[in-house]
Amino acid sequence: MFKEYTQLDGTDLALLIQKKDVSPLEIMESAIHRIEQINPKVNAVVYKMYESAKSDASKVNLTAPLAGVPFLIKDLGLETKGHPTSGGSRLTQYYNGNRDSEIVSRYKKSGLITLGKTNIPEFGIMGVTEPYLWGPCRNPWNLELTCGGSSGGSGAAVAARMVPIASADDGGGSIRIPASACGLFGFKPSRGVQPIGPQKNESWLSLVSGHVVTRTVRDSALTLDCTKGTTIGSPYGPTKTIPNFMSALNQSVKGKKIAFSKSSLLGENISNECINALSDTLKVCESLGMEVIEDQPKFNKQELLFSYYVIVASSTAGEVARAEKIMGKKASLNNIEHATWFLKTAGEKMRASHLEQALYIARQATIEWENFFQNYDFFCVPTLGDTPSPIGLMNLTVIEKLSIHLSDYLPLSIIVSILKQIGARGIEKTPNTCIFNMSGHPAMSVPTYWTQQNIPIGTQFVGRMGEDEHLFSLASALETHYKWNEKSPF
Repeated sequence: MFKEYTQLDGTDLALLIQKKDVSPLEIMESAIHRIEQINPKVNAVVYKMYESAKSDASKVNLTAPLAGVPFLIKDLGLETKGHPTSGGSRLTQYYNGNRDSEIVSRYKKSGLITLGKTNIPEFGIMGVTEPYLWGPCRNPWNLELTCGGSSGGSGAAVAARMVPIASADDGGGSIRIPASACGLFGFKPSRGVQPIGPQKNESWLSLVSGHVVTRTVRDSALTLDCTKGTTIGSPYGPTKTIPNFMSALNQSVKGKKIAFSKSSLLGENISNECINALSDTLKVCESLGMEVIEDQPKFNKQELLFSYYVIVASSTAGEVARAEKIMGKKASLNNIEHATWFLKTAGEKMRASHLEQALYIARQATIEWENFFQNYDFFCVPTLGDTPSPIGLMNLTVIEKLSIHLSDYLPLSIIVSILKQIGARGIEKTPNTCIFNMSGHPAMSVPTYWTQQNIPIGTQFVGRMGEDEHLFSLASALETHYKWNEKSPF
């Protein structure tokens, strides 16, 4: 067993393997031991691939950038040949793809070795990870709290030091939410930087950007250098030439301008703890020679939020229909959850004009934020509206479940009213993330603050479209100051 395993990030582990100071198999055994030791507490890993991982370790390319680094894949959308991709749903629990997704092929080429798949909410819909299929995933910093979602299992696994890197994707904050809840670095790339194919070319009508969660900034940058770029059928390309992200880590941020807001962008309130985290982070930014100004663009939050719901509901209806076709059985409340059923029903009842208008508003958000960034390099706001919720807090009420049971028979006007009501409860916890899925801008959650109860809180930074490298420069500077990788929940 390699005793330093939990102290080192993926970049260091790869260097040791490349120099033959430690074998890939020894690293794999250490990772497996850690998963078996910690996973029963947190329920982050829901499918294990130990035998294939050991086989891959025995033949890993030692010249690969991340040679032999243990890795976990989020159990949603990313197909791995020979292994199931459940989507967190009883409907698709036994789905087996016949090929690797493009991004999975790139992970393998980078040298990453997959040990298993991580827990998610059904179809990645919720901002907490408590699926009926696998049960709740718990926050390593406090097992009574959520780890966030939808990449909650990946966040919990990396925070608990089972692996240094785990895949994630982000359609409404699903990288940044668990990064904040679990004390990690979570980076959502600009729209078009990462491939989604080959069997589909976008997810949630362009809202989703995929990447990873990590403990260190350089692990995130190196992984993105290995996986970036479009593929056949990609509907969106990067707006600028994609740079080398690792080379950005040493770039100075002195003189850069940050606009910030203490507001809840799409909700009503931000907790004092989250504002404290923001204020502390901004002071450090000022000490780095950056100019900090309170400012934000004007937008109609109700219009933006409803447009987001329309896109998610429409996409869920389509996703469930495809799942029914692939699995050869109909969806019902016996095999999909109430929230999924309701979004499916809402999406089926939406008119084409609703979706067209929602997409129009999303594209307007891109333009509005790009205009705002003519005057600033970054925008800063709390990642979440509050500290992580207790497990079960976001469960639907009896009345909400009853309404969903009747949703097939309700007119669209009532469906819309229920959608807004259910969505409002969730958006208070995660009010500042999905707006940048609508706009497509790069955004990151940086773990700069822990409460007196030792619960992490992230601060979110957003950059100009296609200028992801500047966010990495800032993150690296903040990491040097805060040294968050030295903190561990266990």
